[in-house]
Amino acid sequence: NVRARLLGVVVLVLAIALVGCGGDGEANGSTSVTTGAEVDTTVQEDDSGDTTSTTEAATTTEAVASGAGPGEATLTVGDETWTFDNYLCAFGYDATQSQTYSFSSTSFGQHSTGARVQMLVDIADESGGGRYQGDGVEAIITINDISDFENQAVSWEANSSDGVFGTGPFDVVVDGDSVAVASANFDSGLTDEREAVPGTFQGTCGQGSRR
Repeated sequence: NVRARLLGVVVLVLAIALVGCGGDGEANGSTSVTTGAEVDTTVQEDDSGDTTSTTEAATTTEAVASGAGPGEATLTVGDETWTFDNYLCAFGYDATQSQTYSFSSTSFGQHSTGARVQMLVDIADESGGGRYQGDGVEAIITINDISDFENQAVSWEANSSDGVFGTGPFDVVVDGDSVAVASANFDSGLTDEREAVPGTFQGTCGQGSRR
């Protein structure tokens, strides 16, 4: 359900904005290691004249905030590894504002080529049960160059569905603020050939995540 997936993406983009993320970090060498943006802790003055950081403001306004700090995530596909320091999550239909996605998460960063990238880890359960695993539950992991969709520097997707876009079964294990995928096969969006490149994911949902 592409429309519902895009809705989930929008929700997480808004969550990133609420926390007040800064600019992208520097890419590390030629190993395609990507570092995302750190949470902006710039001191601001509110209406009462008191000063507070944007991080503190996000914690105050988001009663359902989760985690401590901006969150961290590491995605490995084949011989490439990307690390992010701005990983945010939404747990449950209410948090994702979707009737499809029981879990949605995202990070932004910079590829070693300078391209801006977005990573998504989503779990879809259209049964209404809000499940993370089980029959009919679909897990999706993507990382894409969002700077230039016509000439992307990177595009990978793992999809656990049985459909035409499926790359093989895998589970996203959600335990508190920890999110992990022990093994998944990824297909490149840069070629027409079907691929099955092994990958893993490990993340900790940061402050500003929603439940």
